[in-house]
Amino acid sequence: HRAGIGDWGLIHQGAQVLLTRDQSAGWLTRRTPTALVALTSPLGDADLASLDATAKHSALTTLLYKCSARTAAYARIMGWSVAHIADEAMIYPAQWSCDGATRRGLRRKLRSATKSGLRIDPRLGRLPYDDMARVNAAWRLQNGTERGFSMGRFAPHLVARQRVFLAYVGQDLVGFVTFHKTGPEWGLDLMRLAPGAPNGTMQSLVASAIATARQAEVPRLSLAACPPNTPLLNRLSRGHDGRQFKNSFGPKWRRLYAAAPTKRALVAALTDTARCIHWPAPLPGPPRERRRWARGPKFRPKFRPKFRFELFAPTCDADADTTHPAVAGGQIDATNTRSTPNDQRPHNSPPDQ
Repeated sequence: HRAGIGDWGLIHQGAQVLLTRDQSAGWLTRRTPTALVALTSPLGDADLASLDATAKHSALTTLLYKCSARTAAYARIMGWSVAHIADEAMIYPAQWSCDGATRRGLRRKLRSATKSGLRIDPRLGRLPYDDMARVNAAWRLQNGTERGFSMGRFAPHLVARQRVFLAYVGQDLVGFVTFHKTGPEWGLDLMRLAPGAPNGTMQSLVASAIATARQAEVPRLSLAACPPNTPLLNRLSRGHDGRQFKNSFGPKWRRLYAAAPTKRALVAALTDTARCIHWPAPLPGPPRERRRWARGPKFRPKFRPKFRFELFAPTCDADADTTHPAVAGGQIDATNTRSTPNDQRPHNSPPDQ
């Protein structure tokens, strides 16, 4: 909630936050086999030199991934190699409208979805996880394995922390979208459609999310990032359709950058990051609930004294009633035994041989 960037919701999907000692600044990070990757822009005035020192301590390369122009400029001042790698589509709900010539195609999609009987449910209560898992499985059959690392993946315990919008035709779930939530920003994460979903379903889901964000007074809504609009990258990433879909909402585009200490490190770290995105590690399981009654017994030392004070026994060759004044008359005087040093007590003297 303090970060102000939607992608910081990835902390619920395995990312870690590196904070300064006073917790006023930090980085959202993930690790590859060769690099410490700082995702998006930092929280507060985080120190890039400290991040690099942390990476070197673990024998890793530092990579800034999808950082803002301001962070990239600071990295360039430090002598780092910087590259423009993505463009992010930003929507400002208070100012957004579907009117205008540039959104003519969006209005046509929304009318088509409405005529097909599509209904959008901005769900706030319990989610239909079984139906969502069915839609997600059908989507994976059409599109292949879900991407990860810097992109979200479907899991009930993770989706429960997000803002979810569901699309129904009758009683059948035909699609859904999820958004990361931070204080001033929502960030688009999952986009899932079932086969045979009406034309305009995804546009209707996102338009409903924008309207809900306006009612909730959310200042910014991110439609996530696309590769730069160049022929080579569009051909390699097949990201043209994604850019065309986001362009239909008339967003404001902002550039995102990658940075590393050297050009060789930048290329190697980006290659490693791309591999982790396309072939991600398994998702972490749901957090275990901690209950006092479910915990095992606490560790107890095998040899534990029963008393916190000493009991002085007579030596083996001394009389029990005259060895020490503290035990005279068969009574133990703890005050007297404590006031006499150990090396002056008769029972501590070595026995006669």
